[in-house]
Amino acid sequence: MEGIVWAMKILVDLHHEDLYESLLSLADRLDAEMLRPMGMEWYTSGHWQMHSDGPSANQFLGPDTYKNYKGVSLADAQSTRWDLIFVSHPNNIAPWHLAWGTKAPIVFQAGNNWHYMAPLFKRVKHILNSTSTEWPGINHVRYHPDPRVDFDSLPPKKPKTVVSFVHAPSDEATTAFYGLHNHLLDWDFKMYGANAPDGPLTQAEAAAKIAESSFLFHYKPGGDGYGFNIHRAWASNTPVIMDFNHYSDKIAQMCMVEGVSAFDLNVGYGRVAKQMEFYKPGNFDSRAIWERVCNPEYEWDARLKPFFEKVLN
Repeated sequence: MEGIVWAMKILVDLHHEDLYESLLSLADRLDAEMLRPMGMEWYTSGHWQMHSDGPSANQFLGPDTYKNYKGVSLADAQSTRWDLIFVSHPNNIAPWHLAWGTKAPIVFQAGNNWHYMAPLFKRVKHILNSTSTEWPGINHVRYHPDPRVDFDSLPPKKPKTVVSFVHAPSDEATTAFYGLHNHLLDWDFKMYGANAPDGPLTQAEAAAKIAESSFLFHYKPGGDGYGFNIHRAWASNTPVIMDFNHYSDKIAQMCMVEGVSAFDLNVGYGRVAKQMEFYKPGNFDSRAIWERVCNPEYEWDARLKPFFEKVLN
């Protein structure tokens, strides 16, 4: 790739596994090694400020989780020459700019609909934007994070299966989930996630369930910024049952095609149930819509590569 020397080492905070996986895809394209903070000294020194309590910090920094992601101690991070730094949680913007702001380009990954005028974004100069929010006056690129779906290994769909992956689902979400299930009593409905009836799954387990299921049920009254599970479902050719109002102003709206990639609960549980019964995966293709809108190869060539050329030059 002419014009610049691509980054060799990237430091990234980790707070969302799907997001981290997508950033690994970018690191691969940049021919870079990507490392995350590891060790509680990041927390005790104030260099990592995602959570204010030790147990939560230990979940991300301790030795027993995320063993498959390369980590770096604070001491080694301070002595490493970083070529590029990604910050994905706003609480880490200030301490990471203080530690490395004069030594390497820092890129903020905006995955939620933050307001660009918030004081904590004053230091931000480069943004990877996976939301519908605008960032005027800042070097930014809007893109769809790569869900890293292995298209050649997708399993056949299990008929009459519906899965949900929302942590701590609201009462409204639970009511909608079982309200639809009452119209499809011979179907297998599972609600996974922390504090959900069927319990949490690992990221890999959730990805496998989404790929093999007939439908993903995704109901978040507050909405997402990006909506990783929704996009993973579409990339896996799994249509999504959702409330269109939750995503009409979000980036996921670009792939919402009624009766093909998405089914709107606002028409009523009974009608959605009938649509699901008549839906034939062979006749409709959610993945084709996702590829047309979110194609990682196209976005790298047309958007992300020029963005990183500007950041790294």
